[in-house]
This record gives sequence, structure tokens and C-alpha cells, in this order.
Amino acid sequence: MLEVFDKNMLPTGVLPSADSVERKRRINSDYELSFQLPMISDDYREKVVQKGHVRDERGQFYVINSRSRVRGGKNITASILCQHIMFKLNDFKFPYTSYIDEAFGVPVITLTNAITAATGGKFTFLTHDVTDLKDVKDFGQGTCLEALNKLVSLY
Repeated sequence: MLEVFDKNMLPTGVLPSADSVERKRRINSDYELSFQLPMISDDYREKVVQKGHVRDERGQFYVINSRSRVRGGKNITASILCQHIMFKLNDFKFPYTSYIDEAFGVPVITLTNAITAATGGKFTFLTHDVTDLKDVKDFGQGTCLEALNKLVSLY
């Protein structure tokens, strides 16, 4: 099920009538998502706007780049082409309210959850092993990438 957002990432709805959903990946390049919609549907007229956003079932975001008409058969459909949006961990500032001045016996999951919260859920972390508790000092200065590097050096 594809979710649709406007240019400001505000949700506008879902696309239940999306058909022929395809993902393409080029070597050393971005993902592309393409799908088809009936042009007579309200989904096409109201929800799918140029430079709007689409989120697939895996939670990946795409920006709508083009809408073109597909002429074939009796159905009038539109082909929508979207480019994948790459988020960088360095683009997210770690909030000052989440800064840890000094803490004793902190599990790794607490720090990874803080980074996830700082990115708004765009980056999530999964730990497979139980790690020892560590003492943390000055965690959360700068960007989320710096926080992750500090976490890696701690554990």
C-alpha cells in the first residue's frame, strides 16, 4: 500500500488503486519507483501532485518526478515515476534536550533510541547482542552522525 504526502510531507492519503508497482535500482545509483493509476480516479486528480512524496510499504520515501499518460487498451492510465530520497545521518542535528552530560551504566539501546528519536524515526537501529553497561560522558554534541560515532567508540 502506497501512502501519499504533499510537498511539505503532510499526509494526503493512500493509493489503493495503484497498479504495476515496480522498483528499479541502477548500479551505484538511486532507487526508482514507478506505478500506474487510472486517470479517472480521485487518487490521481487530488492526491498525486508533482514534487509530492510517496512512502512504500517498507517505509522508504520517494519524490514524484513525472506523471505521463499511458495509451493502450480501453483504460486510460497514468504512469507515475518517483526517485528515492536519501537521508543522511549528518543532516540531523542532535537536540540539546537529549544531550547527556554524564551518566553511569547506560545500555546501548538507550543511546540508539535517542538517535532514532533525533532523526524522527528515519533511522532505526537493531542490536543483536547484549552489551555491557557503559559510563557515558558528553553524548549528543553536534549531529546524529557524531553521536553514532561516539556510540561506536564507546561500545
